[in-house]
Amino acid sequence: MRAGGGKTSIIIIIFIITIIIIIIIIIIIIIIIIIMSAMSACQLFGNLGRKISSSSGDHREGAFLFRRVSVLVQRFNAVL
Repeated sequence: MRAGGGKTSIIIIIFIITIIIIIIIIIIIIIIIIIMSAMSACQLFGNLGRKISSSSGDHREGAFLFRRVSVLVQRFNAVL
């Protein structure tokens, strides 16, 4: 065994741990972005549902909109 073999393996382990930590941070950032965009979509459909409800006079229009979008997403996912 060479004299520098122990130091090299420690450096490799530290490098691998650093890469794993970076990957975890990236995954957390992606999850936060997805959650933020989902909240924005809910706010968008909520506002749109309120506007449709106020113009039509039917307070259930917001729920109908959510249901229609949900069915569309399920159909799209079934095709994939």
